[in-house]
Formats: sequence, C-alpha cells, structure tokens
Amino acid sequence: MSTRSNPLFTLINAIFQLDKDWVSRITMAMIVMSLIWGMLGIIDALMARIQEASWGLTQSLVITSQEYYGSITLHGVRDLFGFAVQLEVALFIFLSFRLLNLQPKAKWFLNIGFILFNISFMLLEGPIVAFPSFNDNYFGATGWYYMNPIGIPNYSQYVVSPLWFIGYELMDIGTYIFVIWLIYHYYIASRGMKEKLPIFAVFALMTSLMIAIG
Repeated sequence: MSTRSNPLFTLINAIFQLDKDWVSRITMAMIVMSLIWGMLGIIDALMARIQEASWGLTQSLVITSQEYYGSITLHGVRDLFGFAVQLEVALFIFLSFRLLNLQPKAKWFLNIGFILFNISFMLLEGPIVAFPSFNDNYFGATGWYYMNPIGIPNYSQYVVSPLWFIGYELMDIGTYIFVIWLIYHYYIASRGMKEKLPIFAVFALMTSLMIAIG
C-alpha cells in the first residue's frame, strides 16, 4: 500500500495541510496546537467545577487544594494564551496573507516563535505523576501571574519549580515573535500599496499590538 493511500497519512495530510503552501501549514499547526491546549484547559475548568460541586453538595473534596488551584491556573493559562491567542494569531496570518497577497519572509523566525510558545506550556505544566496518585497540575498551583506569593519560599510550604518561570518567559517571547513577524509583513504590504490597509488588516494589526502590550 502506497504512503498516499494510507488512511493515517491522508488524515495527517488533511489536518496539517502538508500538500499546501507554507503559510497554510504553519497556521494549521498553530490551530491544531491551540485546540489541544484549549481542550486541556476545558478539562482543568471541569476539575475545578467538580471540586466546587462536591464541596457544595457533600462537604467533601475529590482533589487536593493544590490540584484545585492548579486546575484554575492551568485553565486560565491554557485557554487564554495557548488556545485564544494562538488561534487568533493563526487566523490573522492566514487571512492577511490571502487578503494582501503577501509572500512570507523570515519563515525561520515564525517557526522559532511557534516552537518556543508551545514548549512553554509543557514547562508550565510540570511533571505528570501517575503513581501513587495521578497529578498533572504539579507546577500549576502558583496563580495566573508568576509573581503571585503562592509557591514562593518563606510564604508557602509549596515552592514552585524554576521551570515555571522559564515557561512563562518563553510564552512571552513566543507571543512577541508572533506579533513582530505579523507587523513586519504589514509594513511590507503598506509600502507596496497606494491605498490604505483594508479594514480587516487594520483590525488584525491593532489586535496584535494589544496582544503584545497585554
């Protein structure tokens, strides 16, 4: 059976657009990763709701306080950054290049941003412990913001790993790379246009700037 007739290859090719242009491939990879982080964030939110419902109905806790707070934290980080930001930037890139008929430059720069951005969530996640009890929120019990005193020595019995801080910085760097790469191409497009940028392009540009500032 040839590779192209293999159902698994066909599925991977359809998902990641391997036979399409480079912009389609990178944006589809960003969309797929955003959906993965989004689904994991939904699971985190569900765990927090189960804990609250269990306490409200039976005055019993099904997960530890660390796991509960970690679920809240990772839900926010994964769904806001890993899902929403990455999905939005991917759509901006995909639609902008077709709208403005641009030729992508500095592909390596965007690839580095994509890799760093998605690796960051693995560092924020921390180790997945399967035995003696399952726990996938070990580093997450720190709060949305990495300077939260929870998990800081002399303030809490729980001390966060340095990998949490490294992961947060990599997420910042990846976000800046996304935005810088997109703004650079808008600059190239504006130089070759006699009229103003289309409304969508202006919206995407301003939203990208807000993402970087935020």
